[in-house]
Amino acid sequence: MAKLTKNQKAANAKFDKAQSYSLADASKSLKTLVRQNLMSQLT
Repeated sequence: MAKLTKNQKAANAKFDKAQSYSLADASKSLKTLVRQNLMSQLT
């Protein structure tokens, strides 16, 4: 089994696989994840 990176662990913690998200909620969550990942790579 492959190890998860800290960014993958953070993304998994934010989403509940049993819940279905609306398109607006899902896109908002993904935008925050992408922004956080980008900022962590720049610093």
